[in-house]
Amino acid sequence: MRTTSQRSITSRIAAERRVAHTVRFARVLGCAAIAGLFVPFVVAAQEPLTPPTDAQLVTRVNEYMGRLESFGYNGGVLVVRGGKVVLERSYGWANRAANLRADTNTVYSLGSITKQFTAAAILRLEELGKLHTTDSIARFFPAAPADKRNITLHQLLTHTAGFNSDYSPSDYEETS
Repeated sequence: MRTTSQRSITSRIAAERRVAHTVRFARVLGCAAIAGLFVPFVVAAQEPLTPPTDAQLVTRVNEYMGRLESFGYNGGVLVVRGGKVVLERSYGWANRAANLRADTNTVYSLGSITKQFTAAAILRLEELGKLHTTDSIARFFPAAPADKRNITLHQLLTHTAGFNSDYSPSDYEETS
């Protein structure tokens, strides 16, 4: 049989649990009430998103690229909106050892990094009906040499156009 002190301890623990449960419930209820009060005002205050002005866009891009530059980014940015060049600028170094800053004429050795972006752009243009992967390069380059005019975009994308390997050391020029 329990002693009076044991019953007292047990009832005190039970009371503390009830208080803790009530406090938790009040916190949840309070948060819900606060959220319920403010959410309609926040939603009502939101206006349809409008694209930034050209000046705002340039400021944002320059701020972002400046942060990247502080981590060692070297490269250029071209932003065109509605056919108008909004920003054309380079960031970082063309040659850090020679203390030469990059400019819009700096040539970068990109290797094959752009292939997937080019392929995605071509496939997107095909989805939009602006071109077909079966189109020959003569459609886009009317002055292409006669022996290259029948090469298709598909052949270029799949590396089946018949060009020799470009892994020869003499195929590349030093860029920086």
